[in-house]
Amino acid sequence: MRLLFKGYFNLIRNIKVTWSNGSIGKYSNYLFAFDKHFTMTINERIKAVHVLQRFVMMSRTLLPSFSELMAKENLTKAEQRKVLRIREVYESFHASPQVSIELVNSNIFQLIYEVYKIGLLNKGQTPQTFYIYNAFLQEADRLITIWNKQRLN
Repeated sequence: MRLLFKGYFNLIRNIKVTWSNGSIGKYSNYLFAFDKHFTMTINERIKAVHVLQRFVMMSRTLLPSFSELMAKENLTKAEQRKVLRIREVYESFHASPQVSIELVNSNIFQLIYEVYKIGLLNKGQTPQTFYIYNAFLQEADRLITIWNKQRLN
């Protein structure tokens, strides 16, 4: 588990650096400034979907861990650092939910945002929070399965 966290925090750092200094170039900007009237070339769309895939896969691991950490009463210093790093990623994420609908025909960005807010507010287990969390897990797993099948072909 520790190695998994380290790998994902390196991915977080890479994504944050990518977003801040534009090393993916204009493609990552499509996730933030997507508009119905905006047209993309095939290569631009592929790169934007690739960024979306990385973010979804990262969120599939980080959001459950974030929810568990936020539910704890007393966090160790290491756990506090993990929470802070996760919060930095999701607080800097400002893509429109419409982006994932247009790129991969999924509301995954909206679900990620809702699960993060639930973890942040620590509402506890209510039927609504369980439904949203479960919907996120199912949709993320569905997308990851599709993407893994596409890689095999």
